[in-house]
Amino acid sequence: MPELRIGLTVIGLAVVVLAAGCSDNGGGGTDTNNPAVVATYPQAGAVDINLNPLIQVWFDQRMDEATLDSASCHVAGAVTDRLEYDGAEKAVQLYLRELLAPETEYEIILSSTVTNEAGDPLTGDTSFAFTTGPMDCEHLEDYLEPNNTIDEPADVELVTAYPLLSSCSSDDEDYFRFDLLDTALVTARIENVYSEDAQPMFHIRFKRATDESYTWFTGWFEEGGSLNHRFTFLPGTYYLYTYNTSGEDRAVVYNLILQLSAPCMDDSLEDNDFIDEASPIGAGLTEGLRGCYRDRDCYSIHLETGQILAVTLDQDPDIGSQLVLEILGPAGSTLAGGIYHENPAVLSWAATQDTTHYIAATYWDNNVTYTIETDVMSTP
Repeated sequence: MPELRIGLTVIGLAVVVLAAGCSDNGGGGTDTNNPAVVATYPQAGAVDINLNPLIQVWFDQRMDEATLDSASCHVAGAVTDRLEYDGAEKAVQLYLRELLAPETEYEIILSSTVTNEAGDPLTGDTSFAFTTGPMDCEHLEDYLEPNNTIDEPADVELVTAYPLLSSCSSDDEDYFRFDLLDTALVTARIENVYSEDAQPMFHIRFKRATDESYTWFTGWFEEGGSLNHRFTFLPGTYYLYTYNTSGEDRAVVYNLILQLSAPCMDDSLEDNDFIDEASPIGAGLTEGLRGCYRDRDCYSIHLETGQILAVTLDQDPDIGSQLVLEILGPAGSTLAGGIYHENPAVLSWAATQDTTHYIAATYWDNNVTYTIETDVMSTP
């Protein structure tokens, strides 16, 4: 479960203790076994609430999760995406599937069929009313904010939908952190729920902790449409970055899910996606290499001033994959190379300094098998 971004310690004044519903432990014949609601977000009577809130209800006892569903706990007039129950917090979180209407009153409904772990029910049906604010960026800030930098990402679970997230200007960047226990192909699926532009442009990038990108994608999608971007990862911690370029105060509300599927098969020299992870090779033939979609393979080789490096990449078998082949300098700048459609791809470079150079190969198909042959020649 993701961290409770709107908790009792965070929303402060936005949570109210519902004293009238609490048990009376001082006697008077009150049944102390019946659970009670002690707080809600939004609180009862709250106004100017966001249009995409994470609805939360806290109880005074641990509840029977099986009795909490979209029938027994919901917002009247809204569509529920899912509920999550946190036993430690004694709280249920209600994710909505659609934006609430602006400047409209809604009610959180709790049925008396909701029980604690012992089977004792709430003392009766309960409701808590709140009113939404206007349709603007301020009232579309989502429940995973703040997550605008890689230093404060929102932790998300794989194969879990996060509905009604928002990006509401050209400087509203969203970062998400996820963990992989096994090698897998991760697809970031972004669904356009609401957009003020007919076809907003959206960026999707997978990153590592240094904020460097493994791969990136830019696309346009209309309301109701979706964008998908994928990459194969080894076990570890990674980051997803999304960015809306529609312009100032031009909102996009979107659903996010990170889907998993069978990975592209990496070779034994992975993980070598960046030059600081480059696999060292010498002159000669290196076989048994594999390329994955948008996966950059980096190799390091030392050259002396005046030496000429010739590189040949050969797909075997030749499946006609597009290839980006480059020779890079010590700082990662491109010295030579480009996009290749023919096979084999051949590239050369004359070194102007005595230092380590890098060869970078990026294919556009999964499970490309290839060899790399390097020849280092000295000039007369």
